[in-house]
Amino acid sequence: METLSRRTLSHAAVVAATYCYFLASAGLQEAKLLVRLCETYGERAMLEEAARMAEQGSSADAASGTVQQELARLETVRPLVSEREQAELQEAISSAAARLKRFVRMLPGLSRKQTTGGAERR
Repeated sequence: METLSRRTLSHAAVVAATYCYFLASAGLQEAKLLVRLCETYGERAMLEEAARMAEQGSSADAASGTVQQELARLETVRPLVSEREQAELQEAISSAAARLKRFVRMLPGLSRKQTTGGAERR
């Protein structure tokens, strides 16, 4: 079993507290930043999935879960903003979803049918 020093635990606590404060005080601008980060993370996840598929010779159907998961991740930001800011946030979410769908179409082995749905207003 590994042990962590007091200093390491202290740094981890500071990072966790900072993240919690960020989320608690988040507004529209912070929500848009998180949408952009979700988009960037999604692109990376899809690149990794495409590489894994190419390495294993998997079909495109195997990646559909990854694509849908990344599109759904964009929606997780919605609770951070007020009702009156939802429309503007929806624009950011829709734009990010459209960019992710275009991105996945460029990846070898991922089919177009996987880019339907997701990130729609519920």
